[in-house]
Amino acid sequence: YWKWTYTYDGNNNLIERLWQDWENAEWVNFLKIAYGYNGNNNMIEELKMRWEDSDWVNSEKNTYTYDGNNNKIEELDQDWDGSNWVDRWKATYTYDGNNNMVEELVPGDGSMMFKNLFTYDGDNNLIEGLYTFWDGSSWANDEKSTYTYFPITGIGLDKNENIPVQFALAQNYPNPFNPSTTIKYQIPQDVKRETREVRLMVYDLLGREVATLVNEEQQSGYYEVKFNSNYLSSGVFYYQLRSGSFLETKKMIHLKSSQN
Repeated sequence: YWKWTYTYDGNNNLIERLWQDWENAEWVNFLKIAYGYNGNNNMIEELKMRWEDSDWVNSEKNTYTYDGNNNKIEELDQDWDGSNWVDRWKATYTYDGNNNMVEELVPGDGSMMFKNLFTYDGDNNLIEGLYTFWDGSSWANDEKSTYTYFPITGIGLDKNENIPVQFALAQNYPNPFNPSTTIKYQIPQDVKRETREVRLMVYDLLGREVATLVNEEQQSGYYEVKFNSNYLSSGVFYYQLRSGSFLETKKMIHLKSSQN
């Protein structure tokens, strides 16, 4: 067994996440992540420490830089070599005059680089996301997402409460989102048991876990989870539903405005 413990400051900023394992009838420290903020409640540091020989030891650090409009413009990742912080990679972010993020340049595995370009309409709604990667000589297209917006004219309710016959993970809504979004999924009935072990996780673009939304036994049925991202910066994230042999991952975009 393991658990996460969360600590917040007076401004409701997440300042610490503590991971502990259950060993020999007691909770034992394993990993601690500490968060620092500036006067505008922007996260400026994320420090990971591991529990070794009854003491916390530095492991990894992310430092964030913002412009005058509170937009994150740089992220620096460093590793602790035992005495000094060593740079691993740096990501940069570019915004237009309306504080919309229009370019995201982030590193991948090895020498891989990703450049994500975002286009908006006159109302600052995201209408296109173009995801590219560096193939060694030029930027190559990888994936493109387009978004269309319609006025809400009514809401229909489906009163059919049939039990799902298969797993399904829906696209989060709204997407892009700020500061929260809803993720819906369904769990089918298992003829051998009443419940299934279900995990719903959120990861960043580099595959690092940023949130555990569900980690429990669940009966068959329809579920929805609200994900609040007020402690995350703008960017692309992935959410993953896992249960037994079923695994599905979807992409979502968090666009943090200058007021957050």
